[in-house]
Amino acid sequence: MRRKPYIIFTHGSLNKYGVALRSRFRKRFYLCLLERGNFKQALFAAYQSPEELDNSLQFGRCEIVPIGIDPEVFRPLPPRFSLQARHPEIGNRLVYLYLGRLDAGKGLEILLPAFRRLVERQADAHLVIAGGNERGYETVLRHLVTELDLAERVTFTGLVSGPDKLAVLQDADVFVLPSRSEALSLSSLEAMYMGLPVVVSNRVGLWRTIQQKRLGWVVPLDESALADALTLAARSPDRRTIGQRGHELVRSQYTSDAIAQDLVVQIQTAIEMT
Repeated sequence: MRRKPYIIFTHGSLNKYGVALRSRFRKRFYLCLLERGNFKQALFAAYQSPEELDNSLQFGRCEIVPIGIDPEVFRPLPPRFSLQARHPEIGNRLVYLYLGRLDAGKGLEILLPAFRRLVERQADAHLVIAGGNERGYETVLRHLVTELDLAERVTFTGLVSGPDKLAVLQDADVFVLPSRSEALSLSSLEAMYMGLPVVVSNRVGLWRTIQQKRLGWVVPLDESALADALTLAARSPDRRTIGQRGHELVRSQYTSDAIAQDLVVQIQTAIEMT
């Protein structure tokens, strides 16, 4: 590195769950033998959330450097109810939104039976699953939707971007992410910025903040607990207030500009300590 100070952004690569899935012993051997020195000499290793740091391998000094949103991406917004206009099967139902990759690690096979329980309690619920198909996983999910008799209550939009992505965020009522492991979800930040209360697992980055600041509901990876949280979200008279708290948090702490300003201070502090 020619003695120049540097930072290592881990991007979830040291997460113990992910390491265990990908030849745990070989990766640990590689990290300990070949990469430990690089981590030790770095100003610091950057993790996206306290939860990611807690659940990751650590070498040397560590700092939290979250990802952030660009508020300009949300201007201008598409017309309201563009999602319902494109997918009339949604009608006037309460819209729960999953936005992200369709992947086995996202907990969707727990979400769907939990949503089945919700439909039995809450007749006006609809689930929108927006995201690109990963390794054919959408086929697995569609089969499960059929098994659970949810075909009329679940909409798959496919990959969305630009105005289409803004439309699903704007026209949803609740954001859901029951992921098995998530350093920090950009989709959850975007949802909170758009004023949506969130329902997340306690494996998702910032879940402690979401719980402490009452930005939504945090649940374990459990079908029954998730169904109960979805029900609470449906019946809460404070959804708008909860969503507004999430918007204020993201606007003040999780924009690209705010994170860049904090990072400058972190770098200056680390250099002074070397």
